[in-house]
Amino acid sequence: MTQSTTMTLEPFFCGSSNQRLFACYHQPAEPARDCGVVICYPIWQEYIRSHRACFTLAQNLAKAGFPVLRFDYAGSGDSAGDAEGVDLDQWKADIVEAINELRERAGVRMISLVGLRLGASLAAMVATEYQNIASLVLWDPVVNGRHYLAETTHLHQNALRFFFTQPKQGTGAQRPSELLGFPINPRLHEGLEELDLLTIRRRLTRNLLIVESHTGEPAQQLADQLQPFAAQVDYQHVPGFRIWTEHTDKGLVPHNVLSAIVSWMSEVDQ
Repeated sequence: MTQSTTMTLEPFFCGSSNQRLFACYHQPAEPARDCGVVICYPIWQEYIRSHRACFTLAQNLAKAGFPVLRFDYAGSGDSAGDAEGVDLDQWKADIVEAINELRERAGVRMISLVGLRLGASLAAMVATEYQNIASLVLWDPVVNGRHYLAETTHLHQNALRFFFTQPKQGTGAQRPSELLGFPINPRLHEGLEELDLLTIRRRLTRNLLIVESHTGEPAQQLADQLQPFAAQVDYQHVPGFRIWTEHTDKGLVPHNVLSAIVSWMSEVDQ
C-alpha cells in the first residue's frame, strides 16, 4: 500500500460529560486502511518522557495509512478526573472508550492496540476482555506489577536524595501515597501488585508483536507464554534506549523501534 503523505491532526475531548478524555486523532490521507490504531501511553513520569516518541509513532502510522487515536487516561495529562481516584479498571475503561471513539470517527472495521510499558499491559488486559482486537503491539510491557512498583519506588527514593527537605519517614509497612510526584491510591497500588501478564489464559488477538529494547527483560518469556492465545506471535529485540529512564532530559525518539512497529503493522494489515 502506498504511504499517505498528507495528514490532519485533530485534538478533541470525548467520553462522558463528567469524565472527559483528551484525545488526538491522526487522520491519514486517502486511501486509508480499514484498521485503526489506538496508542496506549505509559503512566506517570514515563508518560512525560515518552510523549514525543508516541506522537512520532502516531504520525508514522498515519503516514502508512492507519487512522490513529492517542488519548490521556482519566486523571492524567489533559483529561478530566482526580489523579488520586483512578485505578487500572478506570484506565482499561478509558481504552475501550478510545476504541469506540476511533471506530465511530474513522469508520474502520478493525482496531489494533499499540501500548508502551504499563500502556502495553493495559492494552493486553483489554484485549482479553474485548476479544475483537485485530493486532496488538506490546512495546517493553510491564509484565509484573510488583517488579514495576519496586523499580519505581527505587527511582523515587533515589530522586529524594537531591532534595534539601526530606519527607517524613513512615513505617516500612506503609504503602507510598506518591511515587515520583504522582499520587498512588490504595486501589491503584493493589491493582499493580496483582498485575502479572504471565497469568493470561485467554485469547488476545489474531496478531501479536512484543518489542523489547533490552535483553534480559521478561518479554521473551511473555512471548513464549502467549503463543496459544494469538494466531501469530512475533518477538523482536530492537536495541535502543529505555526512553522512560535513560537520558530523560533529552526527549529521545527511538526511530528504530518505531520503524519496526510500523513495518510489522503494515505487513499484518494487508
